[in-house]
Amino acid sequence: MIRDVAQEATGLPGIVENDANAAAWGEFVHGAGAGHEDMLRVTAGAGLGGGIISRGRIFRSRFGMAGEIGHYRAVPDGLQCPCGQRGCMEQYASEAAHKRRAREWRPPIRGGPRRCSRWATVPPPASRGSMLPRPP
Repeated sequence: MIRDVAQEATGLPGIVENDANAAAWGEFVHGAGAGHEDMLRVTAGAGLGGGIISRGRIFRSRFGMAGEIGHYRAVPDGLQCPCGQRGCMEQYASEAAHKRRAREWRPPIRGGPRRCSRWATVPPPASRGSMLPRPP
């Protein structure tokens, strides 16, 4: 439908493709992949994706999910993913994952160490206004 509207409005042929595949195709034709038969382009943004070019064509696999590397399981029994699986790479290495971790940051406890729910403990500043930790 979108393709038809765009073609009619412009008089040009069109294709509708997901962003990772489109980026991979552009890189394959005009960028670092030019002159090669196979390549992989990883996209990291709101999610984690990839576009696979194999033998000069976008590789989609039987169900069209070949480049969806964000949904490869990286952590057994890990965080719940909206796709229904647990431990998908996207839950750990995407923009959304980093934003979630930032929201989980707990404010400093007066006089005590600052803590994150899943990250390391950060020592308190050496003195008021200092950004450096006290030496051990």
